[in-house]
Amino acid sequence: MTRRWIWVFLCAVLGVAALLCGWLVPAYLRAVDAGVLQRAGKGGPSLVEQGAHLIKENKLGAAELLLEAARQEAIPERGELGLAVTNLAAQHPGWEVWGGGEPYLQALFTSPARQRSSESDAEKKRPESASEPLTEWVVRLENRGTVLDYLRASQRPAVSEILECRTLTNTVIFSASGSASGQALDAALSIAALLLAEDKLTRGLSNAVFAVASAANRGGSSQPLEELLLDLLSLGQRFNWTQLSVFVGQIPDTQTLRLLGNIARKSEEKLAVLFSAVQLSGNPAPAKVFPAAKPAACRNAVPQPAESRRRGTNTILLPAP
Repeated sequence: MTRRWIWVFLCAVLGVAALLCGWLVPAYLRAVDAGVLQRAGKGGPSLVEQGAHLIKENKLGAAELLLEAARQEAIPERGELGLAVTNLAAQHPGWEVWGGGEPYLQALFTSPARQRSSESDAEKKRPESASEPLTEWVVRLENRGTVLDYLRASQRPAVSEILECRTLTNTVIFSASGSASGQALDAALSIAALLLAEDKLTRGLSNAVFAVASAANRGGSSQPLEELLLDLLSLGQRFNWTQLSVFVGQIPDTQTLRLLGNIARKSEEKLAVLFSAVQLSGNPAPAKVFPAAKPAACRNAVPQPAESRRRGTNTILLPAP
């Protein structure tokens, strides 16, 4: 009998400890607060206006995600954006795969149609689309070879530093690029180098990539580089080229990259909402976008259209993962 009560007491203590740990987890790991996004985007463009701006820049893939978020939020003005997206896609059907943008990249991303033998659960949740995730595209040998040939012509030191990382053998997370199972690292390095070559990263994130790559090439640990590459590879599994380049173009540092990557992995069905939240905030750094409130103060659902109208703005709120 005494032993039974001891076990009951221990279970109760462990239960309280688990609740306390949950309470202490930062709120920004759970949700993007609508009020914070409203303040961050105050005076800026609405979701539909931002989508129209992306259309003017020929960034079809990015505009499609904003349109999807507008539909999820039932924003009344979404019809105009939907028409603009449809027209641009009709004018440039080839852009559906890679997302559009700079015309000279069309040749780089022209490749045979993808073939899928199976789909993950996360992919099944998303609607069918002609858009192809960048990681899925670049991991194919023929495409990776085309990208690497393109990157070798770059004069940017950071690109050369990243390409030199293909010779690393003392890797921690990935298999070495030159090994039989090195396709993942090769693809991740190709994505990072292409983002650098096309000047798609913020100065802070670009400097961070160069620093960890340089350290790894000079005998330091490759783990910081590999962790950063893993975040880019993961986002590339969810975004096509244009979507990824627009998304990371707002990210100031590796901490924010890791944070947004984690949220993307845990909120597949709300990926368009996350993308739009980052676009509207203009600065997705945790201190600027994510609230420091306790979990009990966090919102756990996307606001209804009536609430968005009542707030007087197209606010967006991510659900707790």
